[in-house]
Amino acid sequence: MNYFTSDWHFFHKNVIEYCKRPFKSEKHMRQCLINNYNEVVRKEDTCFVIGDAAMLGTSQWERLGSVVKLLNGTKHLIFGNHDDFKWDRYLDIGFTTVHSALWLQEGDKHVVMAHDPSVYCTLKPDTILLCGHIHNLFKSIPDKLVVNVGVDMWDFKPINIDQIKGELKL
Repeated sequence: MNYFTSDWHFFHKNVIEYCKRPFKSEKHMRQCLINNYNEVVRKEDTCFVIGDAAMLGTSQWERLGSVVKLLNGTKHLIFGNHDDFKWDRYLDIGFTTVHSALWLQEGDKHVVMAHDPSVYCTLKPDTILLCGHIHNLFKSIPDKLVVNVGVDMWDFKPINIDQIKGELKL
C-alpha cells in the first residue's frame, strides 16, 4: 500500500512551538513520529515523503540517515523547501528515489505530489494534489482536490489514498 506524509522536520526543535506540536522536546517529537510512522507503514509498503524531512546543516546529513533507517517500507522523497542536501545524499541515507514533484496513478485518480500547494493552479481540474509546506494552515481544499498530508493535520501519521478520498468526499 502507498502512504503519504510531509513536514516531519526532524531535528528542528522550534517547529514544536511554531506549529504548537504536543511534544516536550525535539527528541520526544522524533521518537513519536518514528513510532507513529511504523505503526501505520509496514515493511512491504511504500511511503512518499512530500518534503521537509529534517532541518539540519548540510554537513549533518548522516543524522537524518539514522532516522530513515528506522522507518518501515520503501521511502521516496519529494523535495521541500528545507531539504537542503544534494539529491544523492538522500539516496545514500535510505530514500529510494528523490524528486522535485512526482505524478502517480492511484486507482482511477491522477495524483501529483509537490511540497508547495500553490502549484494546484497549474493542474487539470480532476487531478489530486498532495502537498505539505503549510503545516496547520489547512487540511484540504476539496473543491480544488488539494490535500495537505503534513503530519500536523493527520495526528502525526502517514495517510493512504482511502483517507485522502474520504477527506475530499470522493
